[in-house]
Amino acid sequence: MQMEMHQGSSSGCSDGSSKGEAKTAAEPAESSIVPVMVRIMAPSAIPEQEQRVPVDIAVVLHVHVRYNAPDKWWDLLMEAVRVVMDKLDERDHLAIVPGGGGGGSISKEALQYTEILLPMSSDNKASCSDAVRTAIQKCDSSLVRALESANSILYGQGYGYEKERRAAYIMVISNSQEDMSSLLTWRFRSVLAFGFRDARNGRAMHAITISRDCTYTILDDDWGSVTQAFIATVDRITSAAANMPVEVELECVGHEEVVITAVRAPHLSYFVSCDKRKIWATARLPGSDAATSFVVDMSGVPPDQVDLSGLIAVRAKYVHVPDDKLDRQAVTVNLEGAGGTKEVAAEIIRIKAIKIVDEISQKDETDTEKLHALAQELCQRWTTLKNSYGDRGAGLISMLSAEMREMEIRLYNNYLWLEYMLSWKSHQWWQLPLPLMFMEDPFLRLRIYAKVDNASTVPAAAEHPRAGLPVLLRIVAPAAGLAKAKRYPVDLVAVLDVSDEAGHQTDDDEKVEEEEEKTRRRMGQLKEAMKLVMDKLSHKDRLAIVPVQSSVAGAGPHAAALGLLEMSEQGRSEASKKVQSLVDLVLSKLGTASAKNMAPHTQILDDREETKKDDPGFVIVISNSNDESIPQPQEAIKSKYIIHTFSFHNSGTRTSRAMHYLASSSGGIYASLHDHRNQVTEAFTACIKRITSTIGVQTKVEITCSHSSISLPGMESGEFGPCIGEDGRSVSIMVGNLYAGTAKNFMFYVDNARLDDYDNLSKLLKVHVEWENKFTGGSEVHGQLVVVRNGSDGCKEMMEEMARSETGKVLWEIADSYNDMVAEKLHTCLKQASRKAQASGDALLAGEMENMEAILRRKMEKEHRKAVDPSYVKKLVADRLSNMLSWLSFHALSEQPPRIPWRSSFRLELLQNYPQNK
Repeated sequence: MQMEMHQGSSSGCSDGSSKGEAKTAAEPAESSIVPVMVRIMAPSAIPEQEQRVPVDIAVVLHVHVRYNAPDKWWDLLMEAVRVVMDKLDERDHLAIVPGGGGGGSISKEALQYTEILLPMSSDNKASCSDAVRTAIQKCDSSLVRALESANSILYGQGYGYEKERRAAYIMVISNSQEDMSSLLTWRFRSVLAFGFRDARNGRAMHAITISRDCTYTILDDDWGSVTQAFIATVDRITSAAANMPVEVELECVGHEEVVITAVRAPHLSYFVSCDKRKIWATARLPGSDAATSFVVDMSGVPPDQVDLSGLIAVRAKYVHVPDDKLDRQAVTVNLEGAGGTKEVAAEIIRIKAIKIVDEISQKDETDTEKLHALAQELCQRWTTLKNSYGDRGAGLISMLSAEMREMEIRLYNNYLWLEYMLSWKSHQWWQLPLPLMFMEDPFLRLRIYAKVDNASTVPAAAEHPRAGLPVLLRIVAPAAGLAKAKRYPVDLVAVLDVSDEAGHQTDDDEKVEEEEEKTRRRMGQLKEAMKLVMDKLSHKDRLAIVPVQSSVAGAGPHAAALGLLEMSEQGRSEASKKVQSLVDLVLSKLGTASAKNMAPHTQILDDREETKKDDPGFVIVISNSNDESIPQPQEAIKSKYIIHTFSFHNSGTRTSRAMHYLASSSGGIYASLHDHRNQVTEAFTACIKRITSTIGVQTKVEITCSHSSISLPGMESGEFGPCIGEDGRSVSIMVGNLYAGTAKNFMFYVDNARLDDYDNLSKLLKVHVEWENKFTGGSEVHGQLVVVRNGSDGCKEMMEEMARSETGKVLWEIADSYNDMVAEKLHTCLKQASRKAQASGDALLAGEMENMEAILRRKMEKEHRKAVDPSYVKKLVADRLSNMLSWLSFHALSEQPPRIPWRSSFRLELLQNYPQNK
C-alpha cells in the first residue's frame, strides 16, 4: 500500500481502492492514554477490475394476521419488491420468501418463482413479479421459521469460493411482535429488517439485526409509500464499494513500551496480538466516498513524543484483491493542535452517544410522564458528554446534535421514538450512512398549483361560475412534525350530555328491554371513548369531565368538582370515577338535562391561571339528547374555543343537526361517536389525535399579488373567513392551530392573468405562512407557485379539489333542513353528488350517493315521480344525515374527512325499511 504522508494525519491507498488515516486527540494532562483513530475510506470511483460483487438477496414478506398492518400493506410489499428488482441485474439473484412458507393457497406457478434464488434477467423479473402478486398473503406462522427458510436458501449449499465472492442479504419486512430473545442471531448474517410504522414491533425487528452489517428501519412513510430509508438501503447494498471487505492492520513499532490498551470498535471484527502491539480488523465499507473508523487507545507513549511516525504503522487492502502484498509505511500523528484532534474527539463522542441511546432505548416505557423524564435524561446526558470535550469536536458533531435533539423531541411527544432510536443505533453501530427516516418533509410544506388551459383560463361556467384563474393552496403539516417540535400541552373540557332512552311510557316490556339494552350499550361506548381520550393525554395535559344534569349533587361524590384535572395517575383515576358516576346515574334512570348553554363549560377554560391561558383549550360534547333545549341553527352561539361534537349512532336528525351546528359555529368537527359495528369511529379518533398533536398556534396565511395588473377576487376557505385587502391584491386567513398529520386545501382565484403571464405566475404571486410554537418561537415558510396543465403533476390534485368543492355544495343542498325536496329533485342531486364525489377521488361517498340514487330511482319507477310520499324522501335523507353532516364539517375546515363508516348493507337495509307501497 502506498501511503501519502502529511502532518497531523496520514493516508495511504492501494491501487486507488481505499484510503487509510490515523489521527489522535489529546486527552487531559493526567491521562496517559492516547486515542488513535484509523479511518478507511472508499474512493468515489472504483477501478474496473474491482466493480461491485454480485448480490444474493432473500426477501421475507411476513405480515402476521394478529398484528397491525397498514390498510394497503399489499401494495407496499409490491412496491418494495419492485424497488429491489430495479436495482438488480443478471449477475444478481433474488428469492421471495412468503411469510406463510408457501402455503397451500399459493399456486404451483407462483411456487416455482418463490423460495429459490433466481438470476434477475428480464424474463425472471417479470415472472417473479407476477408470482409475488399471488404469493403475498397474511400468515399465522412464526417469523423465525421464515428466517430459517431464507437462511437456508442463501447458505444451504455450503460456502464455496463462488459464494464467498457474492454478497448475501436477508431482507425482512414484517409486522411480527414475537419474542426474539432466544434467537441465535449470529446464525443470520447481514439481515436488513423493516417494520411498519404503526406495527410497534421495533424491538422484535431490532433483535434480529445485532449481527454484522445488520440494520433496522421503517418501511412506510406518512403517505403510504416506501420510505427513502428503504430505497437508500437498497442503493447501499447494491453499490460498488458496499460489499467489499477490507483488512486493516495496525502495529506499534519503535518504542517497546507502547502498547494497545483498548479498541473502541463496536462494529468491527478484530483480534489483538498477545503482546498488545498489533491488531487485525475486518470491516465493510459503507459505500463510495463513505468512511469507516475505529479508535485505538495506546499507552506508553513518551510524553515528549509529538511525531508518532515512528510509533504506528497502518496498512489496509480489499480482501479479494489478487495482490495480497501489504506495504508498510509509518503514520505521522500530531498529538496537539492538528486537525485530527477534533476528528478523533468527534468519533469518541459518537461512540459514547451510541451507548447513551442504547441504554435509554432499553427502557420499555409507555407512560407519558416517564417518557418526559427519559427525554430530560437524554438531554442532560448528551449535554454533559458534549460539554466534557469542550471545543474538541465542535463543528463536526452538529448533525449528531440534531439527531440527539430529535430523539429528545420524539420521546417527549411519544412519536415513534423507539423505532427511530433503534434504527439510528443500528446504523451508527455499523457506521452506515444514516438514511432519511420517515420525516424527510419540512415542518410545514406548501403546494401551490395554478390550473391553466391552452384555450381558456377558467373551466366551463356551468361547472365553475366564479371568474378567475383557479389556484390551489395545499398546506401540509406532516405527522413527522412531532419529531421536530414539542407539542403544546392542552386543556380539554369533556361535556357528557347523555340520558336513559328507555321507553317508560309504554307497556310493551319487549320494547322497554330493547331500549334498556341500547342504553347499556351506549354507556359502554361512552366509557370506551373517554378511555381513549385519557390514554391520548399526557401528564402535562388537563381534563375536565362535565356531566350535564339537573342536579350536580345527584350525580355522586365525584361529579361535584368541575375543575381541570392533570392527567397524572391520580388525575386519570379521578376522571374515570366521574365518567363511571355519570354512567351509574343514567343506568339508574335518573336522567340528565341537555347542554344548551355552553357558557358555564367554556368558563372552566376562561378561569385558568394566567400561566396556562396560552395553552390551547378545547371542548368536546358527547350527546344523545333529542329534546328542544338543544341549541338550533337559528340561535347564535359564540365561543372563543373550538368545540368538537359527537352524537351516538342512529341519533335523531334533530340531535345531528344541532351537534353539527354547535361544532361548525366554533370551527370544530362533528361526527358519530361510534359506527354500525359499535366501534369508535375514525373521526372521533382523528379528533382526539389532532388535539394532542398541536404543534403550532396563531397560524396565518397571506397571499399577495406583486403585480398591479392582477387581483384576487375571492377565496374558498370554508369556515376560515378570508380578509381581502381594499385594493383586491392581498388575502389573509387566520387558520389558528396547526396539527401534525393534517392538510388543508384552499382555492383562490386570480383575475386579469393573461396568457403570457402564466410562465411568470410564480413571480407575480407570493404565499407566506407563519405560526408560533412556544418551545421554538415563531416560524415561517414561503411557497413557490407551479403552473399545471392537463396531464401534468399537480393537475389531478387541482381537479379533485375543484370537484370536492362542488360536491360540498350539492351535499349541503341535500342535507339542508329548510329544503324539503321532492323525489325528483333529490334524485337529480344524488346523481350530481355521486358524479362529483367520484371526480374528487372519494369513492366511498360516491358509492353511497349512487346507492341512495338507485333506491330512490327504483321507488320512482314503481310509483309516479310526483306521487312518491315526501316522508319517504325525508327518511332516505335522514338515514345518512349524520354522516353527510360529518363530511361537511371536515370540508368546512378545508380538510378531507377520514373514512366515513357507511354501511356495506346500505342498499338492502333501505329496501327493507322503505316498503314499495306506502
